[in-house]
Amino acid sequence: MDAMKQAFFLLPDTVIITDAYWYIVDFNHAGPFEGLRRGSRLTRHMPGCCEEFDDEYQHRGRIYQRKVTRISKGASLLGYTIYLSDITEERLLVEQRRRKNAELEELTKRQAAANAELEQYAQQARDLSTHAEQLRIARHIHDNAGHAITALHAISRMCLRVGKIDPARYRTLLEEGIDICRNAARSRPTRACSSVRELLETFRDENPSVPVEVLVTGDDPPFAPMLYETIHRVCAESYHNTLSHSLAEKMRIEAHMEPGRLTLRLVDDGAFRGPFEKGFGLTALEEGVRSSGGSVRFCATEGKGFETIVKWGAGHE
Repeated sequence: MDAMKQAFFLLPDTVIITDAYWYIVDFNHAGPFEGLRRGSRLTRHMPGCCEEFDDEYQHRGRIYQRKVTRISKGASLLGYTIYLSDITEERLLVEQRRRKNAELEELTKRQAAANAELEQYAQQARDLSTHAEQLRIARHIHDNAGHAITALHAISRMCLRVGKIDPARYRTLLEEGIDICRNAARSRPTRACSSVRELLETFRDENPSVPVEVLVTGDDPPFAPMLYETIHRVCAESYHNTLSHSLAEKMRIEAHMEPGRLTLRLVDDGAFRGPFEKGFGLTALEEGVRSSGGSVRFCATEGKGFETIVKWGAGHE
């Protein structure tokens, strides 16, 4: 009997033994019921305990697994044994795992959405890269082949006028046309320049179809090669616009430099006829100037020459 009693008290769960009428006969641990007394009615402490034989029972913030077993002798019901197992920590762990799984699922959804968004951005970047390359090729064609065709057209008209009356001038014009064809693939000045003056004078000498007057004032410090390329493109676009769209007989390029500033003014002596619309060439010129850190303004006044003003430095006032 002592061995059975010892085994009874060593059970890990709270075990309550009741008679057939649910009065407490004995129990091995107080467990969650510090106020239990032998001989008291169990339903005072566990309402509805006889209604379920396998359920969960909550008491003072703890959760217990409750199992009720009948104790019978033959056909007679002697009573019940109730086992209470504290499963609070287990339930807390289950709930924590459920929340973690929900958080993980939410993070997985967010990651999938972020990956889809990144893929969309990557596709946009690829599209922009393709568009930029197409635009670069179009600008190259416009700046070189287009300008060459324009110049050749102007030279052809001059050749028709002077072919019989001035053979020397005719041969000079033909040589200019040959040089234009040779240089059509160039996107930079024919030689590297170390100053704005040198660049503008080189441009003047290479484009004799319309006389170009160059005026440079102020100090002429060296600039980055990229800026020289932009200045060359501005001059080329303005020059070939003069050839294509103006009745001008000459063009003037003025460059004024101060510490940290450069202003470029290009104007012809033609007679503008509106309305003014920026085509591909002027739009590309404007984007090129802005990408180099400058600003550009076009002045188109009815009956006067077309003017382009470009500024770099000091906020582009």
